[in-house]
Amino acid sequence: MIYMKKATKEDLERLVSIGRKTYRQAFSLQNSSEVMMAYLQKAFSEDAVRRWFDQPTVLVYLAIRKSDENVIGYLKLNLPPNQTDFNMENSLEIERIYLLANEKRKGYGQQMISFAESVARTCGAGLIWLGVWAENTKGILFYQQMGYKITGQHPFVMGHEIQTDYVMKKTLEGRV
Repeated sequence: MIYMKKATKEDLERLVSIGRKTYRQAFSLQNSSEVMMAYLQKAFSEDAVRRWFDQPTVLVYLAIRKSDENVIGYLKLNLPPNQTDFNMENSLEIERIYLLANEKRKGYGQQMISFAESVARTCGAGLIWLGVWAENTKGILFYQQMGYKITGQHPFVMGHEIQTDYVMKKTLEGRV
């Protein structure tokens, strides 16, 4: 089992570390080391992660394993006007949802998605959306199993490359 802890500026080093590690695990085999390094330096510098906490509509959570209190992943959620693309009223974006590679397929991803949907409902969002790399077939299948549907695509800048992400959305029932 895991629990989600709202991250604070005191968690900066842990967030930078888990962010870099999980991103590298997820995408280093499909991308050149040059592209990975450029992206990691930009997206997961201490300054970049610190800025997350300067925005009241950006919510960051650490996924912590209950048995040993280790951080095994994290979740970054964006409300308007801090969404990466759409900033649709009454929506929430899952910008980042990552787990350590050895923690996948244990139900933790489902718990994290359910948690994100609960946060969305509490914030009054009727729609939740995310971007997933078009070549991440396992991720796409996981989100589809969780009720998300591909509704479009958008560009994602990775180092000096422009990749394609699918936009996946889910309408939430039972908003608070």
